[in-house]
Amino acid sequence: MLTVKQLQQFENQIAKIQDRPGSIVKIEEFPNDYDKVKSMYNYQTNEILINNNLIFETHDIELVGIIFHESRHAFQWYQINNLQNAVESAEILDVWKKEFLEYEQHSANMNDSGYYLKSIEIDAVAYADLNLRSMIKVGLEIIPEMKSYVEIRQQEILSKEKIF
Repeated sequence: MLTVKQLQQFENQIAKIQDRPGSIVKIEEFPNDYDKVKSMYNYQTNEILINNNLIFETHDIELVGIIFHESRHAFQWYQINNLQNAVESAEILDVWKKEFLEYEQHSANMNDSGYYLKSIEIDAVAYADLNLRSMIKVGLEIIPEMKSYVEIRQQEILSKEKIF
């Protein structure tokens, strides 16, 4: 199993590519109503949190995918708050900001399609999948409701950013 130190080093490399400060990677106890949530990004503290109760059932490659996904949320939040460095349009940043501020993490626990179809989630899944495919030629399993949105977003990402 990858260690927190290795996951932190990986996050630091992604942050360099994304031209933002690195987030702190932590293993934490999640509340009971988040029992199926493997990870989350806390934008208030700039931390990537991994659920202690699920980490031992999570394969290394999935942990790498988690870091890609959550680091993308860190990138989104950094873009929102550093408009002079933004690669996204003001319209996208406005949507992202609204979604961050109205975020309900526990809805992911209930397989709420409204959660998965948020712009910030589509973007994070698209980014993680692109990077995993680039590294190991295997991508994420993407739910059908999200697939076409993710494919469109991947083309947008590739047109203006570097991947890992």
